[in-house]
Amino acid sequence: MIQKQTWTVSRLKAWQTCPMKEALRYREGLAPISNRPALRFGSAIHKGLETRDITAALDVLNDGFFPRDQQEADEHDIAEATLIALLDTYFERFPPFAEHQPEKQFDMPLMLDGKRRSRKFRIAGKIDDLIQKDGRDWIVEYKTAGRLDASYFDRLYVDSQITMYIRFSRHRPLSRVRSVSRKSCHRLSGMSSFRKSPFPLFP
Repeated sequence: MIQKQTWTVSRLKAWQTCPMKEALRYREGLAPISNRPALRFGSAIHKGLETRDITAALDVLNDGFFPRDQQEADEHDIAEATLIALLDTYFERFPPFAEHQPEKQFDMPLMLDGKRRSRKFRIAGKIDDLIQKDGRDWIVEYKTAGRLDASYFDRLYVDSQITMYIRFSRHRPLSRVRSVSRKSCHRLSGMSSFRKSPFPLFP
């Protein structure tokens, strides 16, 4: 019997960056002792948006953090203040939806030529939020970035992560997905802001 491999977006990107990185992380089970500050900050933002709880977000940011020097401690204090400002701004601008499914997980067979199921591979992932509004489904994807410009959003049009989410959503029973809403936050000159960028999908 063929043992199926499950591939997520993170695993696919690791393989695209370096096949050895994918093998060590996902086949051998090796992982970094600690995450880079940018990754920890992104995880904290996602936790805050998922739970709408700033305290929960701060817990993620502070988990396992031990400054090695004063500069690292000061940078962490700035990250805490930025996190609070970003989430406060988001909660003020975007009230919660009545019908939504945060952190929606999926696991589905990989389709070959759009018809045949792969006997070896499956794809899986977790959508930040799946919202039902006005008879339509919206996929919401949260991003954190140091800079937002035209090239950044151009890359999202062909982003493999979004493509995978759309493919899953359209295989759901009674799927009504027609749009993707990407909410990106960035930090610039000490100011925090959110930018909402919906991209229509065409049948």
